[in-house]
Amino acid sequence: MKSEKAKNNEEKLSRSQKINIEVENGVRANPYYLKVAKRYRTAKLLSLAALILYLISMLVMHRAQITYENLVYLAKDLDTDVEAEDALFEEIKYDESRKMSAAMYKGRLALATTTSFTLYNSTGAIERTFKISMENPKVVSGDKYVLVYDVGGTTYSLYTTILCAHSGQTQYTLQGAAVSDSGSYALITRARENRYNVTIYDSNFRELTKIFKDKYVMDVALSSDGTGYAVASCEMAGTSAVTEIMSGRYDSESTSVATVDDSLPFEVSFFSDGSFCAVGDNAIAFFGGDGEKISERRFDGYGVTGVSFSSGAVMITESRNVVDTKNSVTVFSRDGSEVLTASVYAKISACALGDTAAYFAYDGTLTRYTVSAEPVSVTCPKIVKMLVPYSDNVLVMGQTSAVTGFPASSDGE
Repeated sequence: MKSEKAKNNEEKLSRSQKINIEVENGVRANPYYLKVAKRYRTAKLLSLAALILYLISMLVMHRAQITYENLVYLAKDLDTDVEAEDALFEEIKYDESRKMSAAMYKGRLALATTTSFTLYNSTGAIERTFKISMENPKVVSGDKYVLVYDVGGTTYSLYTTILCAHSGQTQYTLQGAAVSDSGSYALITRARENRYNVTIYDSNFRELTKIFKDKYVMDVALSSDGTGYAVASCEMAGTSAVTEIMSGRYDSESTSVATVDDSLPFEVSFFSDGSFCAVGDNAIAFFGGDGEKISERRFDGYGVTGVSFSSGAVMITESRNVVDTKNSVTVFSRDGSEVLTASVYAKISACALGDTAAYFAYDGTLTRYTVSAEPVSVTCPKIVKMLVPYSDNVLVMGQTSAVTGFPASSDGE
């Protein structure tokens, strides 16, 4: 028999015996999904190889057709930038220019001088700059393109936020232009056979139609979708001018013609609903989408000193006396009714109408009028070349810089 000591040793050894247990740290692969993944990987590599071979073959076979102009034409629709909402602009500095024109384009300030066209973002930095040579540049903008043309010259260009999409030269001098939100545009030029031609192009720069006018064409406008047009022209009847407003669609030969007696046309513009308005030196007329005149109003001041359009209204400033020391401001809705009137005992140097407020500058003061609130005034530069509305604010364009008219901390005068 085993001794008591031997039994105790055997019991200790049995309790301390090492047991090996295998634990799987990794996840066991599923053979089915592994096979599918390998097939997708192979398909991806084959597709990439086919794409590379296709590109190489196209470059070799059609290298004569691959030009810079074709690449630009392809890139004109690659602009995917989104307009920044409610962004306050910091001070924008630029060189003083004898001729200057500006507009808002996709949340940027589009500024043209005689030597350059520049896009500034809300931080005041230059995003893009393009060299131009124009004696009298004018900027008009839409949702797709911004158009810069030389008034009295023959050159024009259309830009996106990344490139110059198209440049052209007319046979005769340019007198005016318009661009729609869809990208179509119209050019007013002098003509040999007729006094003026109005040519409308689509967003791919192809000519759609040409309008010949024996009258003096003063302005042209396009609807936001680019299908409708309105041409403001005039002729002399004795000692007074008669305004003619011709409207229609580029894809139709039928047109509507209306006249405004004893008035010299200044501007014509469409509203967002397809109706439009024409402003003259002593009258304003409102038209429906079919070209029928809705209403007409005569001015009783001493001349129109400023005009500004928004998507649903128009703003007129008038001199109220001979020496121009009193001016009035009137905002009309698209149907011709007055929505705002104001007077100021000073000469208004610039005015602009935004979607929510009307702005005008005089004697170093900038005033904002809204329908539902009291007017607010702040100081601004003494010399204001123009006002550019954006969002719920306005940019004040001075000789060498542009500043936001109403900063966030501004509570009025």
